[in-house]
Amino acid sequence: MQNNEGLLPCSTEENKQLLRHIFSNCCDLVFRNFEIDGGKTSCFIAYINGAVRIENISESILKPLMSTHMVKSDASWLAKHIKLTVSTVCAAEEIKTAGDVTDRLLGGYCLLFADGCPTCLALDVEGWAMRQTGEANVEPTLRGSVESFVEDITINTSLIRRRIKTPKLKVERMGIGTISKTAVMIAYIEGIADDIVVDKIRSRLKSIDADMVLESGTIENFIRDNPYCPFPTIEFTERPDLSALALSEGRVVVLTDNAPFVLIAPAVFSHFFMAAEDAFVSPYFTVFITIVRGLAFFISLLAPSIFIAITLFHQEMIPYQLLETLVASRSDLPFPIFFEVLLMELAFDLISEAGERLPRAIGSSLSIVGAIVLGQAAIQSGLVSPSTVVVVAATATASFVNPKLNMSRASRILRFPFMILGASMGLFGIVMGGLTLLIYMVSIRSFGVPYMSPFSPSGKGDWQAMLLRLPLRFAPQRPTAIQKNNVTRVKNRSGA
Repeated sequence: MQNNEGLLPCSTEENKQLLRHIFSNCCDLVFRNFEIDGGKTSCFIAYINGAVRIENISESILKPLMSTHMVKSDASWLAKHIKLTVSTVCAAEEIKTAGDVTDRLLGGYCLLFADGCPTCLALDVEGWAMRQTGEANVEPTLRGSVESFVEDITINTSLIRRRIKTPKLKVERMGIGTISKTAVMIAYIEGIADDIVVDKIRSRLKSIDADMVLESGTIENFIRDNPYCPFPTIEFTERPDLSALALSEGRVVVLTDNAPFVLIAPAVFSHFFMAAEDAFVSPYFTVFITIVRGLAFFISLLAPSIFIAITLFHQEMIPYQLLETLVASRSDLPFPIFFEVLLMELAFDLISEAGERLPRAIGSSLSIVGAIVLGQAAIQSGLVSPSTVVVVAATATASFVNPKLNMSRASRILRFPFMILGASMGLFGIVMGGLTLLIYMVSIRSFGVPYMSPFSPSGKGDWQAMLLRLPLRFAPQRPTAIQKNNVTRVKNRSGA
């Protein structure tokens, strides 16, 4: 028997034995025998059940071959004739080694073997069960396309190609995972994307040495600059329009097979406060809503800690009437203010997590009703004060304003260290913690791009492009912090 990586034998029986040896105890491997040229040549096809379209095998492979009469001269002529006959109705690739046979079978191809031929044909009749494109779930659409990516990487690349119709859109493919052999593609626009960034992403993807890579999140953890950074340095999205917009800015998109989310790099801090529909609405509203998102981020990050610090250390900053109300509401409470806020924060995080994990039909109802019931019951039972419930509820609401889920999760995590600083050192501790966090954020890089661009370093002309996703007429230049190859997006703004 031939080695699993050696050349294929010429006999169909030997090829069957080879496949049975490689795929031993695999009941989904299917063989189908047939004859061509009036019964003079025996053939068989092999495929993985469920990975191919059965009707395409009958219509595109068996019928053309069995209805064609030929005069066999030698093995090379026979292989060429079969390839020409079949390739008129489906793509055909000639395979010579057992290793390639294994890869094509597992990739959803149908293999055609003919007796006397030292090669086989891999026929593209892939038919994996896939859902159709639908509306985005994680990133709801307010204006623009409602399409979302699916688990088929080929469909995902076509969704991007349909929006960017240029041969300068380059798509490179590679396989990652010694067992899973997951298909991964990187897409970028040649002449706009920075070659250094593209090379970094390509080299980091090729350096991944893992057996199983099943989702884009696994790749994100491998290729990001600092895997322990609480802030996201790679953006992910399920929307093709946002991916096309990122490509036009000079960024790189990484697509993973079997994952409906793509990765976008590099990504700076301001990118996580932008939504795709910002580019399609009034510039005044874009500026306003961006400010609201920024304020919501700081509220979700610092509101509980500031409330704790002022209540414990800086009562003189509270108006007398409000202070009197707070003192009266806390007179009979059993817990210190820090444990009170901590308890409510953990309770709201539990409700939020439960709402995300439950089916969508009842998850939203649980989040709303659970929060109301919990807050009211906690007040009536004398566990927490009404002011604490208001602060925690406002914090929870602000954390959901951000359009990017991973940035909201970062604020949820960092909220607790700031609460400890506020309870131990008051506003001084919060300020020192904020300065330390700011210094750390300035040091972060995303594939060589400063994370706090355009704040640090300050880039002339990047403020509009990186802080606000303004409509194209009002943002004629691409951010130079990401790329410097092709800065101009709008050459003539006539009618301005």
